[in-house]
Amino acid sequence: MRAVPTGSSPGSACALGRTLACACAVFAAAASRAAAAPAELGHPVMREFPPGKSKINHLCQAVIQADDGAILLANGISACEYDGAAWRKIALPTECAGLRQFARIADGTVFAGGAGGIGFFRAAGLEHEFVSLADRLPPSATGCDEISAVLADGDTVYFADAEKILAWRDGRFALTPLGAPARATAARLHLAAGIVYVTGVGRPLARLDHGELIPVADDAAWPGDELLLVEPVAEGADGALRVLTAGRGFFLVSPDGRVAPLAAEANRWLAGKKILRAARAPDGALAVAFTSVSGDGGMRFAADGTYAGALDQSVGLYVKTLRALFFDREGGLWLGTETGLIRLEWPSALTLFDSVNGLGTGAVADVARHDGTLYAATGEGVFVLHPADADAGDGRAARFERLLAAPAYALVSHPGGLLALGYEEVFAQTPSGFAAIAKIPPGGGALRRSHRDPARVWIEATDGLRAVHFTADGWRDEGLARNVAGALPEPPAAAEPMPPNLPGLATDSAGAITRVLTERSAAGTVRWIAGAKALVRLDASHPWPRPHRGPRASSPPACAAASGSRPPTRR
Repeated sequence: MRAVPTGSSPGSACALGRTLACACAVFAAAASRAAAAPAELGHPVMREFPPGKSKINHLCQAVIQADDGAILLANGISACEYDGAAWRKIALPTECAGLRQFARIADGTVFAGGAGGIGFFRAAGLEHEFVSLADRLPPSATGCDEISAVLADGDTVYFADAEKILAWRDGRFALTPLGAPARATAARLHLAAGIVYVTGVGRPLARLDHGELIPVADDAAWPGDELLLVEPVAEGADGALRVLTAGRGFFLVSPDGRVAPLAAEANRWLAGKKILRAARAPDGALAVAFTSVSGDGGMRFAADGTYAGALDQSVGLYVKTLRALFFDREGGLWLGTETGLIRLEWPSALTLFDSVNGLGTGAVADVARHDGTLYAATGEGVFVLHPADADAGDGRAARFERLLAAPAYALVSHPGGLLALGYEEVFAQTPSGFAAIAKIPPGGGALRRSHRDPARVWIEATDGLRAVHFTADGWRDEGLARNVAGALPEPPAAAEPMPPNLPGLATDSAGAITRVLTERSAAGTVRWIAGAKALVRLDASHPWPRPHRGPRASSPPACAAASGSRPPTRR
């Protein structure tokens, strides 16, 4: 494979140009939508399944969701299933040293292959059992010693190793020899627009056509690199492919086999990284996991390739190497690691702010928007939210910074400045920081603006109602309301009602809810839910995913229980 030479035919160059233009148009259209995406997202909700406590082994090399909602896990030399309440071991043949890959065919059956193992999972009552197909294999040198790839296409499932491709269809295997080019590795399989593609280090990109390998393009553009994704560019792109390499980012392959780097923003973020795994979400979002030598964790990208955040300690992950990526049907991302399994609620309408992204560990008492900036009051002080800056280039996510190191109980936005209620003082924000403007009896309280006198703010203190008043000379402490000349008692404004039907995951993540701030704009409705454990950001414009219910209606979806969208119930 090569770049377009200067002397290439006008037809070929024009065809590649049209394909590039189409691909770039797809990315540009998506980017225009992503440009309006909020920069105030927190980190994803995370649930951990550590080894030992969860009764699973350390190494988690592959994950898939069965048709009935159960999560199946390739777990070292074992296999496990999770039913939403507990993990259970699934017996494997004694000659199997561990499964490596899963695939689910059209009827919902999950097939698996690995080291000495090849077969499928069958429902056995309320559990699953593994059925080996090793005795059905056609004669070959390696058998199923090390199956490196498993791929489903309709009712057909393909298995591959360094020697061959096996197609299981209608109860029997068909074998396609791969050959062994010098320095070639085990094959990878990809499905794009109904076509099976075969790749591997030292192998050309080829398509499988009725048991025959048809070369599509050689690997000169990515020598020594693996292809992790092979995807159709878009409808109307004349069969063009978008491929993701392990070390060189995205490329575009035109129908005539010519190759050019793809102008995707993701390539800038992936420069210098070596990718171990990659997975697409149903909505087109992309997650990648890096090799251990490339740095921590991985990255997330929106469907258009724009950066959406890290997969590392900045989102609360405690591991450096991710071994598996899988998106479940409820909108969660499962991360297989060398020390257990983790599920992230991403992509999701719900994200969190807590100690991971700067908000500290204190209960969140209040949240307010002042001059376009979001502030939070917690038991550790007053914090300001710094949105993510897509132009900064450092990948830094939205993060809180503490401005006032004293317990804060309430906030109110006022033309005279942001006010914060402390334990025994009222503070006003100034260009040089927060300054005390009034003393109150110890115990905190609440703040509310007067709806009769815009310059006055009421303080609900432990000894009664107090007031501060904004004047041309600044804030004035008026003391107890009964001593304020001309001040008439006014009932407090009605509190914002608790929104109905908040997702269980939102209330569970926030803890005891203290305040809900609802913000509406042309882009949609966002709710900031302050609680005893965290500040939750919920994009109420996006529907919350409904739990999938498979054939066994009595069993809870495992991923739903993991996300908190349904209470876990043992089957």
